[in-house]
Amino acid sequence: PFLRNYIKKLFISKKHYLQNLPSTYITGSKISIEKLSLSPISKGKKIHYLPGLGGIIFKDIKTPPKRFRNEIKRKIDIEENSFIITFAADSINNPRKGFEYLVESLKLLPRESRYLICLLFIGSIEEKDLIKIPKDIKTRHVPFLNNFKDLNHYLSISDLFISLSIDDMGPAMLIIAMLQSIPILSFSVGIANDFLKHKSNSYVADFCSPVSIADGIRFYL
Repeated sequence: PFLRNYIKKLFISKKHYLQNLPSTYITGSKISIEKLSLSPISKGKKIHYLPGLGGIIFKDIKTPPKRFRNEIKRKIDIEENSFIITFAADSINNPRKGFEYLVESLKLLPRESRYLICLLFIGSIEEKDLIKIPKDIKTRHVPFLNNFKDLNHYLSISDLFISLSIDDMGPAMLIIAMLQSIPILSFSVGIANDFLKHKSNSYVADFCSPVSIADGIRFYL
């Protein structure tokens, strides 16, 4: 019920503001073209597909040297042998980012697996959300990073990047993780439909399924 109500409110809000605007849509994602052409909000509008849209933005993204990555770990007090799972969003408790599914999936992991994990949050998160994480999982937090260079550096220490957005045409951070060859666990949402291949360059979890997310984490541990 929560998910249905959230999607309904989001749709009504977007329709109110966008339907009557004289607009043209430009996208670098094939899945976006399909969704835009079917949406009551954008149906009939001009849509342009530019497959290299993100090329200039992300052209300088590369994995920093190991020495530099170890310095970042020391800076935020992460043990060398920790399995680092990164979850990033400007506001982590935004319902569409899927934080609740991450919490439930972590509870399904055996204790010996949870003990290995250090969960790195990049973005805004409150203490009331952090305490929802099982106590035997270490957590670290850095504020939301407003430039791709810093974001690239912190993502580079990840052993697994998790994106659980239930409504997203991106996210951009998923592209940065891909460019660094960081394993990704995601729903088939947004650009994930175009780039992610299950059990090849990623683990594509069943939509909104904590059980499937937990299976994906175990796949990489």
